Amino acid sequence: MRNGSLSLIIGFAGSLGFGQLAVGTAVDFNRDIRPVLSRNCFACHGPDEKARKADLRLDIREGALAERKGVPAVVPGDRGESELFARITATDSDDRMPPEESGHELTLAEIDKIGEWIDEGAPYDRHWAFMPPSRPGLPRVGDRSWVKNGIDHFILSGLEATGDRPSETADRYTLIRRLSLDMTGLPPALAEVEAFVNDKRPNAYELLVDDLLSRPAYGERWARVWLDLARYADSAGYGSDPLRVIWKYRDWVINAFNQNMPYDRFTIEQLAGDLLPEPSRDQLLATAFHRNTKTNTEGGTDDEEFRVEAVRDRVDTTMQVWMGLTMGCAKCHSHKYDPITQTEYYQFYAMFNQTEDADRGNDSPRLPYPTEEETRRLAVIDDEIKGLQAKLDVHTPALAKGQREWELKSLRDLAKPKPELTTWEMTGPFAADDFDSAFVTAFGPERLAVGENVALHGKARQSSTSNDGVAKLAIDRGIGCDAGGDLDPCGGTGTPVGFAGVGAGRRTQAVVREGPVCRRQGQSEAERGVCGAG
Repeated sequence: MRNGSLSLIIGFAGSLGFGQLAVGTAVDFNRDIRPVLSRNCFACHGPDEKARKADLRLDIREGALAERKGVPAVVPGDRGESELFARITATDSDDRMPPEESGHELTLAEIDKIGEWIDEGAPYDRHWAFMPPSRPGLPRVGDRSWVKNGIDHFILSGLEATGDRPSETADRYTLIRRLSLDMTGLPPALAEVEAFVNDKRPNAYELLVDDLLSRPAYGERWARVWLDLARYADSAGYGSDPLRVIWKYRDWVINAFNQNMPYDRFTIEQLAGDLLPEPSRDQLLATAFHRNTKTNTEGGTDDEEFRVEAVRDRVDTTMQVWMGLTMGCAKCHSHKYDPITQTEYYQFYAMFNQTEDADRGNDSPRLPYPTEEETRRLAVIDDEIKGLQAKLDVHTPALAKGQREWELKSLRDLAKPKPELTTWEMTGPFAADDFDSAFVTAFGPERLAVGENVALHGKARQSSTSNDGVAKLAIDRGIGCDAGGDLDPCGGTGTPVGFAGVGAGRRTQAVVREGPVCRRQGQSEAERGVCGAG
């Protein structure tokens, strides 16, 4: 990845920048002519047949050379006989192209370059995005002593073409600062600066580069560039912009740079890692490149709408990142500048329109990614589970007996008749001065509402106001009947009432509701409750 990424960056710059500075080079269609025609002519004379005018197509050679009314737009080798050149140099505004109302106008340099191109035979090339990279020849230079590598040939030839000379070599303090910031994004430490300045070895510069390449900060610095292309973010993007857990993909990119992963493998694993034979966990993780699409979890949104939007985003991003093309223009119509039809757009769209994700709030499907230590622990636990399961699978006499008893009990329970329930009856309401007095007072029907969850006078200890809260209110006084004692408010019936914990650590939920307590005739005590509680 280091050599590959750097060479791609340099090669791209060379094709668009250094090559323009070379002396005496022939006109290059993709470099010199296509951008001019695309910017000024293709909107009316390009690949979009619905927008094409005068039946003239200039984005392909066959269209430019085709005769219309017996006159071709371009006559290879003769600008004077070419209608195209005549129209771009016309003095009459009614004849001059591009038309004035278009807002476009060719410069004299652009007109002259088109004339040179016609005189050289008007050669066309495939769109540069569809041409495989090729290593260019090194341009000639006058001062070969200054040249130390192939890139220097391009730099120096451009400087010599304009009569300039290279700057003086920077001092080592400047060099180490430039290298450190460029390769790691961090300034060098003082000790590193002094070590480099005082390093007398002839390859000290190369050794510094190797050292910076070996640091984790190198991958962290250059992964940022790729993560921008991958539209990486730690949140979902729409609505409240909730957080998403996708940082492990970020780490995968960093590791890919630090491990010097080849660019072809870097590409394949991100676009199709899940389609590889027996993909590894890391290869599946790499496909999160296309899980960086935005998701919308706002209430009322349509999942299918945003699933489709995610597919479109994957199409557009793939072509922008790997091909340098704005393919998204062909969503609504054939591209006006690049050779992409609307049909081809949706053919490419179909390749991505079969993913499992569908704008769900939980970002599913998700990939568990435990650490190596957690993976080892999980393996141990799995082995223990297998051992225990093997024991359970052994049919002992006790297990067979328990199975039979459980089946018989289940059949008896199913055979029990269900009680007949009548309509709800209402009793109350009962008066109380305030919440606290209502809480500690046991009204007559309350015993029916709470069923068996009661305690005798003197036995109740504590209660809480929530089903899982800390006990707050002690109930250890005569809040209910005490089996006919002096404090028995039940007329000597001995009916115990009140709220209390049942069993160690358990708490009841004490709820005070406005309104009466209800029950149905024929209903068991365990089935009675407060009105409105269902």
